[in-house]
Amino acid sequence: MEQSAERDRDLVTRAQVFPGKPESVPAARRFVMSLLDGCPVRPDAELLVTETATNAIRHTRSGQPGGTFLVRVLLRPGWLVVAVIDQGGPLTVPARPGALDTEDGRGLRIVAKLANRWALDGDHTGRCAWFELVWDPADHDLLPN
Repeated sequence: MEQSAERDRDLVTRAQVFPGKPESVPAARRFVMSLLDGCPVRPDAELLVTETATNAIRHTRSGQPGGTFLVRVLLRPGWLVVAVIDQGGPLTVPARPGALDTEDGRGLRIVAKLANRWALDGDHTGRCAWFELVWDPADHDLLPN
């Protein structure tokens, strides 16, 4: 039980709501990157935040006028989870195989390739696309205040 309490003390959580507009994708990326200075998984996290936030505005009601999406970050030494929570809609995220250099259908394949774990959960009322990245905490043990 003591180890669990210590882990909880090291847990950093942050969340921010963004307008469902294309210019919010870089803002969401900056929000997450601000927590990961010097972190060895920073480049992967940057790409995965971009892909999941883009999907939220391109494939759900979050991208409609007045729509929003939420980015939630959970961080502790050696472990990062980022969740992008949208406003749902018909599931239109392309699931067809294709080249990674094509525009459509590559985002979730990239997430699947780079993340240690990931999922897309929810329905027409709202979805959560989340990913987990892990690393040796000796490579980066500083957490934001």
